[in-house]
Amino acid sequence: MTLTESVYGVQTPRFVHTPENVVDNRASEAVELMAAIGMPLDPWQVATLEAWLGVRPDGTWAATQAGILVARQNGKNAILEARELAGLFLFGERRIIHSAHEGDTAREAYKRMVALIESTPWLEAEVASMPKWPSGAIVLKNGAELSYRTRTKGGGRGFSAPVVIFDEAQELTGEQQAAVQPLVSSYKRRQLIYTGTVLPDAGIFRGVVERGRAGAASGNLGYTEWSAAEGLDPTVEDDFVLGSLQSNPSIGFRMTLDAVRDERDTAVSSLTLDKFLQERWSVWPDIAAAGQLIPVPAWTACLTDWVPGPDQLIEHIGVASSVDGAWSSVGVAFQRDGRTHVHVVKHEPGTDWVIPYVVGLAERRQPRTVVVDGGGPASKSLGNGFRAVLSERVFVETSTKEMQAATAQFVDAVLQQKLEHRGFPALDAAAAGVREKLVGDARMFDRRKSQVVVAPIEAVTLAAWGLLRTVGRPSKYESGDLLVLGG
Repeated sequence: MTLTESVYGVQTPRFVHTPENVVDNRASEAVELMAAIGMPLDPWQVATLEAWLGVRPDGTWAATQAGILVARQNGKNAILEARELAGLFLFGERRIIHSAHEGDTAREAYKRMVALIESTPWLEAEVASMPKWPSGAIVLKNGAELSYRTRTKGGGRGFSAPVVIFDEAQELTGEQQAAVQPLVSSYKRRQLIYTGTVLPDAGIFRGVVERGRAGAASGNLGYTEWSAAEGLDPTVEDDFVLGSLQSNPSIGFRMTLDAVRDERDTAVSSLTLDKFLQERWSVWPDIAAAGQLIPVPAWTACLTDWVPGPDQLIEHIGVASSVDGAWSSVGVAFQRDGRTHVHVVKHEPGTDWVIPYVVGLAERRQPRTVVVDGGGPASKSLGNGFRAVLSERVFVETSTKEMQAATAQFVDAVLQQKLEHRGFPALDAAAAGVREKLVGDARMFDRRKSQVVVAPIEAVTLAAWGLLRTVGRPSKYESGDLLVLGG
């Protein structure tokens, strides 16, 4: 197949998910605003905003999380600019944070936005201050603010806002994401936006991508993706044309097919075709051989939209902390329709909150056991405290062999789809990013070498293990063994 340069990239996303229960969509307002300032959007950019900006009956965003996977240089920044300008000038959002992995990326995004506003007098008239970089904050006369940040090891410091954008989301770490999540979740009308490209070890963004591909089970995620279909060979002309048009919607608008062909030829000659597939075709490599313990597609296949009621009994609670004690997680597990249902009910910094929270949860939800890894950091920092308030039968610390069994049981349940979860950013990131270590012939979670906070996946693994350990045993409340803080 030979095509001329008059062809256009595919404008319809290969994968798209729009949340349900939408009664209105404000994408048209953002599109009209961009046209009015002389920056009309391409159809594919409009499609992304439509996936993001649906509104529920109560006026909140249907997509509390939003994402896009598209190759670099296609025009993703224009989508973000449309979202930010509409948020500032049309939607009444009081604060928007645009974060990037690299300082240069944040600076360039800020400079582009300043130039757009300065070139539009009726927008500039609403601005109170727009200082030079590195201030990176545009403040309107009504107090609304758009600020640009570089993500650091400091996590979410200063990231309290109803709208946070994670540009270069493929570089987002579990610690950074986990720090920001509770700050945004405190707002009723909120949105976390993830935009990025393919990176083999991108645990969090890979999780967003897999949820978007999963469709109906993605719940509150608004998502679009442009990528080449599986099985296409970029060295075969027909496949090359098809894959390039599928993965680069801006071909014919601001990119040419010949330019992509030059990239392909360079990659072939330099033996970097795998990089071409990742960066230009948005093809994710199989990284199972790199020590990944839980395959992302298998984890995503376990998603459910079911939400338990407030009186749902919890059969087991798992507690885990990071090696440095910076983060702790509380997970729960119970049986539902023959599957193990797990969820992280709390994931926050530090350890001081854990025991009071778990005791209160146990008194309300009547679990059989509270489980920690006897050789892990939670046991060292919280073990004595738990032993002071829980009976020996209720508080369980695993041995090394039991933790090995718990890990194997959990991974097998995921692979066989005998487990279900509702999706939780910190848990999804941990599932995608946790790496394995071998203890003898058994696989276990590697807390030190994983690039994510492992505590969320460890907590639900421990809770799920409790189901196997206590099959047929009565609830402690059925036997009258009451749990009392300080008892």
